[in-house]
Order: sequence, then C-alpha cells, then structure tokens
Amino acid sequence: MIATRALFERIVEQLRPATARHLLIAQKVDGPAALRDDIEDVIRDGLARSRAIRICYRVPGKDPFVDLFDPWAFEPPRVEGWMHGKEIQRALRGDRILWAEPTDEPFARARPRGFAPTIPRA
Repeated sequence: MIATRALFERIVEQLRPATARHLLIAQKVDGPAALRDDIEDVIRDGLARSRAIRICYRVPGKDPFVDLFDPWAFEPPRVEGWMHGKEIQRALRGDRILWAEPTDEPFARARPRGFAPTIPRA
C-alpha cells in the first residue's frame, strides 16, 4: 500500500493532472493521440498571444524534459513550433505533453517566412 501510494504521488508530480480524466488520457497509449483540455487551453493562449509556453514532454524510452516552446501551428492533438532549449522546430504529439503552463516570454523566434505546418489537418 505504501509503495502504491508513493508511485501514485510520483505520477501525479510528473503529470500535474487537474482531474481524474487527465490521468485516464495520460495512460492511453494505443489508438489515436489525445490532448488534455487544460493543455489545449494553454497552447491556444500562447498561440493567440505569441507567448512561449513551458511544457514537459516525453519521448518514448527517455526521461521527460521541460522546455519553452513557441506554438506556431495547432491542429489538435498536434502542435508545431520552436523549442527554445533544443533550438529546433518540432511537431509534438499532444498525448506526449505531460503538462503545459503559460509564460510571459515572447516567442524566441518568429515564424519563418513562408512557414507551412507539417502537421496534418484532421
């Protein structure tokens, strides 16, 4: 029981779920990608205000990492933009974003001239 509680607390620390539904979405690894509504709200806000968002992102087989991200294009459940720390343009899957929070940081990089998102439209 103690080990289960410790494991649950570690999961909650990593995912920062606001609801039990967020935990359900996070555990779905088969089927189509899903995006938590709280993360979607932060992405839309960052895109509308041209402000970076802080994300915790997981890549299979690696530890999750935190970085600032400029959302340039959003086609749920995918988002594309600039990762500050990695200095690279990336398309991210929403089901791999563990949490997101708004910042007041302006975009580190403007969308390149002629930028066309690589994420497919639903």
